[in-house]
Amino acid sequence: MARFLVIVFMCCVLTSCSTQTFQFANSLGKLKKEKMQNFFIYGLGQEQEINPITFCGSVSRITKVEVKQTFMDGLLMTLSFGIFTPRTAYVYCKK
Repeated sequence: MARFLVIVFMCCVLTSCSTQTFQFANSLGKLKKEKMQNFFIYGLGQEQEINPITFCGSVSRITKVEVKQTFMDGLLMTLSFGIFTPRTAYVYCKK
């Protein structure tokens, strides 16, 4: 049992968080939408699109789009042994 807990702990520690940021304007924006994207089997060969225009109204109002693998996303991936691999997308719009 102790060996299993050590393995689970190491899997949690060795997984990392990652962020992809797409900056559209130099001004600060307000978080408009947070959406969890669901992928399976480490997300291999899968993609999902998010349309920030639907949340901001127009292209000129988009300031930033981020896609992150948060700690909770990594934890869910580790507990499911990579079968379920979520990522969280954030859309920021001008105030």
